[in-house]
Amino acid sequence: MENNSIYNPELNIGNLCPNVVAYYFKEWEDFDMTPGHAHNQVEIMYIISGACVIQAAGSKFEMKKGAFILIDANVHHNLIVNGANRCKMLNIEFRFTRDLQKCPVFKNVIESSESYRKFAEYKYPYVVFNDLEGIYPIFRNLIMELDGHEADRDTIVQLQLCYILMKAFRLTDSYGDGNSISDKYVFSAIKYMHENYSADIKVEDIAKAVSLHPVYLQRVFKQSRNVTLMQYLRELRIEKAKMLIRNTDIPIIDISGYVGINSRQYFNYVFKNRTGRTPVEYRKKAYPVKLSGAPPDDTNLYTE
Repeated sequence: MENNSIYNPELNIGNLCPNVVAYYFKEWEDFDMTPGHAHNQVEIMYIISGACVIQAAGSKFEMKKGAFILIDANVHHNLIVNGANRCKMLNIEFRFTRDLQKCPVFKNVIESSESYRKFAEYKYPYVVFNDLEGIYPIFRNLIMELDGHEADRDTIVQLQLCYILMKAFRLTDSYGDGNSISDKYVFSAIKYMHENYSADIKVEDIAKAVSLHPVYLQRVFKQSRNVTLMQYLRELRIEKAKMLIRNTDIPIIDISGYVGINSRQYFNYVFKNRTGRTPVEYRKKAYPVKLSGAPPDDTNLYTE
């Protein structure tokens, strides 16, 4: 039997890529798959509406709208939809192929993916996620491509499937198997900060965005990330500032406003405290010929 596990070690060396073998939308009502089944392909089940109970590898849990599960090949699983509920879901099943000419994208992605390497360390038979990043449209577009016959269909399918899997790998890296409620709040808080770091946001704003009490959010965030919310936000802002200073011509005097630090004096203080250089010194070190022409081809001149 072919090894279609998502943890197949050959994935690490780029010898395999996913090939979708089945996909469908289905609305279930009063359904019980007991005793369940297993099959030699990886399956993704995305809950579009309603709720269901899924049993996998001896565990049982409820899934609601916006949740999805990745079940590894040959893992026994079962679906139950209570008679009082309806559950509409999207299922995608795929195996791995050696026909790399049809899907070179996955090979290139997986070879260089730190997220996959970390994901593969878990070797969980299944992983449950909440769609905190709104990737359902990618699932839907993937189905449209699979149903079509347009030019470059195979390449686009691979790109979209790669995107979905890479998001799953990164989500696993963010909060393990996705079953910790507190970790999901932490992930939501991080997402909010990455989307709003240029604004004057406070702990209370972040807590409100994730619907959690500020004190509790700060506690679980510190436990999860070993830094406070504001320390994480400050580090995020400095990293964004470093990128803008290195890679753009935005005047130094304006950079602080781009990253949500209203005081230029405070920005200079925090930036130097973090990097050991003022913003002006950082730009000169990164691009020593900046004032006399275009940045040099080698943009790796700067080292901290």
